[in-house]
Formats: sequence, structure tokens, C-alpha cells
Amino acid sequence: MAKKQSNTPAARPQVATSLSAKTLQAIAQPVAMPSTIPGMTTKRQLTMPVLKMLLNYWYLLRITAAMQMSTFKKEGDEKAATICPVVDITTGEMKTFLVSAVVQKNIEEQYPDGDYVGKVFLLMKTPKRPGKRYYDFNISEVDFTDETLAWIAEQNKIALGNKSAAMPSDPE
Repeated sequence: MAKKQSNTPAARPQVATSLSAKTLQAIAQPVAMPSTIPGMTTKRQLTMPVLKMLLNYWYLLRITAAMQMSTFKKEGDEKAATICPVVDITTGEMKTFLVSAVVQKNIEEQYPDGDYVGKVFLLMKTPKRPGKRYYDFNISEVDFTDETLAWIAEQNKIALGNKSAAMPSDPE
């Protein structure tokens, strides 16, 4: 029986070091899907992996469509999760982003009428403050370069080596 591949950021192939920031910006447009097969452009991706943010890990994401309520609701949850499609700029992958209520509130306050669609954001989930029930987040709209991608890769390598970096299976 084949061993199941891990889906942690450390286990996923990283393409950021082999592609320039300009190339990544071009392939991360909503109309085209990056591919590892030369000469191929995906017209429409029917399934996408889910992105649930790790603690103390940087994400460089282009939001490709407006946030919406998921059609799936976990047993015991009051409401369905908010999701939106994104391109993870550091890997070139399209994903379904599980949007935290804190992230949603901050982005929608600053970008009314869905003006956040098509923009690139640098996000990090940070630890809960004492006495609070929710996580804090660093959220910035950014332009980026190859140096930005290298810095993010280095910071995330440090975060994954740090025991405070929560893995996706950890409860929130």
C-alpha cells in the first residue's frame, strides 16, 4: 500500500524559487491556472485543495472571487464556513481558502463591494491574546518581488521548525 503524502507546507513542492515574481504574478491571474506541464493552460479547475492557515506562517494569496458561505456545515457548527478561491503565490496552486471571521471582517471593511477580488494579500495567523477566543491576523495588501518570495520561504522554514507553528489538524 502506498504511503499517503503529507499536505503540510513543508511537504508540498515549492516552485517560488524557480519562477520570477513577474512570472508568478502573470500565472496567478484568475483567468489562467499555473501548471507543471509545459505548454498547458488549465481552462477551469473543478476541484481545489482547501487552505486552512497555519499559526505563525506567512501566506501570499491572490483572491480570485468574492467570499461566500460554503454549502457544507460541520455538525455542531452554528453556521457554514466562509470560503473564497485564491492562488497561493508561493506555490502557484489554486485553493479554496477557509476564511476566518477576523480576516473576513477586516478585508470587507477595507474593501467594500468586493473590491478585494484580484488583489494580493500577505497574511499571517498569530496566537490568541490572553482572554480572547479568536486568533489575531496580520493582513496587508502587497506588491511583491523575488526578494519577497525568498523572505517568505525563509520565514516559513523557521516557523515550521518552531514548535509554536500549529499544523492544519490542530484544533483552533
